[in-house]
Amino acid sequence: MDLPEMRWETRFEIGHKRIDFEHMIFFDLVMELKENLERSDDPARAKRLLNEIVMYVQYHFVSEENIMEEVCYHHLAAHRELHADLIDSFNNKLVAGDLDALVAFLLDWFVSHTSIEDKKIAAFVAAAT
Repeated sequence: MDLPEMRWETRFEIGHKRIDFEHMIFFDLVMELKENLERSDDPARAKRLLNEIVMYVQYHFVSEENIMEEVCYHHLAAHRELHADLIDSFNNKLVAGDLDALVAFLLDWFVSHTSIEDKKIAAFVAAAT
């Protein structure tokens, strides 16, 4: 896998305690999958990690959308669409079977989505409270 080594950095934090915590867990799961694939040592573990990532993404999106609902976030519908698009892209890559490309996609999405879209949520929540 030709992905650079990544570690959690404060630049990934958006300033909302709960969302940041959930993002750390997601990032950790993706990095575990990446490391497993690089070692090619346990295909069964890779499959379990993929299942956990699928379930965790579903949980996180519901959690994040609930936070947006609570503060009447004005871009909730558009953000839900971004989440739906991510799930579609994730599923398409999963079906294609290229797990290296899937991990690259998840890391790229994580960095770009959180640094742009999720920071808007945190700013809105901070202004609303």
